[in-house]
Amino acid sequence: MSFENSKIIKNQRRVEMKKKIVAVIMLVVMVFTTCFVSNVSVYAFELREGDTIEDDEDYQDVEFGETDVDEDDDETSADEIDYDEALDLLEDNNIDAEFKVVSSWKDHCNVEVIIKNTLEEKIEDWEVRFDLEAEIENIWNASVKEKNECTYTIHNANWNQDIEIGQTVSFGMTLKCSDNIEFPDKVFLTQECAEVLDEYEVTCKEYSRWNGNIVNGEITIKNLSDNVIDDWKLELETDIKIQQVWNAKVEESEENYLYLNNANYNASIPANGSVSFGFIAEVEGEMNIDEYYLYDMMQVIDEETEIEDEIEDGYERGEDEFDTESQYQAYKTVMAKLSKAKGVGSNVNKSNKGFALPAYRPKKTKIGEKGIEYTIKGIRLEEFKNSKDKEPKISKARAIQSFAKSGNKYYIAQRRGDDVFVSTCSIDSKNDKILNFDQNSTMRLKGFAHGQTFEFVECDGKMYMLLGTNVRKDFSQSLALVKYSAKTNISFKGDSAKEKGVKRLTKLAYANQNRKYFGRPGRIDAALSADNKTLCVWFANDLNDDQKSEIKISKIQIACYQMSNIIKYFEKNTSARTISFQSMNKKWCNYSCEQKQKNQMIRPYGSNQGIEVSNTYKGKNAQKKMVNKNKIYFSSGNEIEKQPLIVGMMTLYRKSEKDLTKNGSYRTQLRINPTKVSFKNKEMEGLHLYGKDIFFVISPNNGKGKTTDKSKQYICSVPKNYLSEANYAKRGAK
Repeated sequence: MSFENSKIIKNQRRVEMKKKIVAVIMLVVMVFTTCFVSNVSVYAFELREGDTIEDDEDYQDVEFGETDVDEDDDETSADEIDYDEALDLLEDNNIDAEFKVVSSWKDHCNVEVIIKNTLEEKIEDWEVRFDLEAEIENIWNASVKEKNECTYTIHNANWNQDIEIGQTVSFGMTLKCSDNIEFPDKVFLTQECAEVLDEYEVTCKEYSRWNGNIVNGEITIKNLSDNVIDDWKLELETDIKIQQVWNAKVEESEENYLYLNNANYNASIPANGSVSFGFIAEVEGEMNIDEYYLYDMMQVIDEETEIEDEIEDGYERGEDEFDTESQYQAYKTVMAKLSKAKGVGSNVNKSNKGFALPAYRPKKTKIGEKGIEYTIKGIRLEEFKNSKDKEPKISKARAIQSFAKSGNKYYIAQRRGDDVFVSTCSIDSKNDKILNFDQNSTMRLKGFAHGQTFEFVECDGKMYMLLGTNVRKDFSQSLALVKYSAKTNISFKGDSAKEKGVKRLTKLAYANQNRKYFGRPGRIDAALSADNKTLCVWFANDLNDDQKSEIKISKIQIACYQMSNIIKYFEKNTSARTISFQSMNKKWCNYSCEQKQKNQMIRPYGSNQGIEVSNTYKGKNAQKKMVNKNKIYFSSGNEIEKQPLIVGMMTLYRKSEKDLTKNGSYRTQLRINPTKVSFKNKEMEGLHLYGKDIFFVISPNNGKGKTTDKSKQYICSVPKNYLSEANYAKRGAK
């Protein structure tokens, strides 16, 4: 063979080899493309055994439309309860009152009315309402504020405005009445003391000083809102030790703490106005106020009006919101009659169109057997009067609102009304996939609202629960650090919170990197990263005032804070009971974002059930620089409300100092179908990152009027890399 022929043959072999290589490459590409298009599991990770993932094609056609409730849901023997009896059963602001006839004559009588405070806290600035078929011709030690047909509203005489726990006040009336007059068997409080939610500020000024530490000064409260603040009270954390005061009254004074009341004649602070009071006090060093909280009197809405407002707003309460079955049946009676009077059914119509969509095309997953981390068994609701009780009062289980893990125990939070019940669960000795409810383990937290926020954090060598608290319209307004103690009760408003070392994080309207007031609080949530270094605060505003029972959200802010600095503050200031986001150092906030339009709000299908935050990590920004970032996870969904179970993920980092809407980006969304959970309709609650997985609770919810056994519920999980952007296609991409 000649050299030239040999060369030709070699060249032909090279060409054939190249063709084979190209063919192999094309085959690989074809296989990959086929797998991707056919939704075969080709991802940057291995799917967990038993799970499947595919594109969620429904997301484009999501209408967030009307929720239909079966017509027979409202027929559960509700009509057996008389309407007036049902209203009386629902009212929870009734007060003990006794009517005594002191003297009588023709068509007249003098009556003494004795009001007793049987509540667990002082009644401030009392005002009562009752029905009386008689004419009040004269009244002393009180005044008639309003009369509407046979309903009277009676206000205190200022000097007798407060009723201490267990104490009484009385007033007298001359009535024009018949001989067989019937006195009211129900008397209701019409207002209660609550924290001012509108914007205000408190400042102090020093005029003179002598003997080194005696100060003549003045404190000014400025109302920065367009609403009047009535009957103000002021709580201060300060080193000012008042010896004399004018234009105010010191109600309570302890080390680094003052509680002051108005002087009656200056009880109202007009819109955009102010009040001041002067004092002489002992002050070591520079005078300052660490924290301040303003309170006023908020009108208590009667149940009938509140339910009417709820019907108008399209809201219907669940069975879990009532203490007893009879109260729930009473509510259904009132709801049925008022709905009929308004010409509407019980269906809840929600306009949930137009919430934010993620940057990547949503996916859905069916999770198999391995997705059920624990079956929680034997759940019940326990109530202890005190720690000496051997056995609690027991009622049926409620839906678990959230959970947290500490040591080898899982802690669950159930909700009834405004109270949260925290109990422990232990892993079964024979089956490590079962959590058994620990009997006699429950702590009741009164006024701690919804129970959606639940974390554990260490402070000063002690373990605290991080919970939402300060209830308004069923949801939390602030945060609290509370030590768990089984078989005990603690009240947000009472002295027990102070005695048991509760620490509060307040004024969440200022929880943003600019420390600016964001709006009237509607509802809040919070989460701690696994390393306990980052606190994520979620805050939604409320456009409605307190006369409306529904929260109307128009904007949301989300912020990441350095939790380590908050803990250090409490460890350094051992007597401090509160810290507000308004007073925190700006540097403590790593970054925050705002969602000011509906299409920016991350509320899949109009629902928020829980949040979680990752540890801080390094990632590239738009300029390819490495910056600190956090991933924020959201859970949502209630199948009975036509809301599928969703876990979503956004990233948060500092992009802009002025336009905070740019700092957050909704990235991925995953619809969850826990196929091995047999509930007819499922609800997702809570969210936690443990290791490489995202954990959440699945509770049963078969709808309004349906009795649902909640003694068994589940903690499920999905691998967090199911939310990783690497496994998603950009929205809009083919």
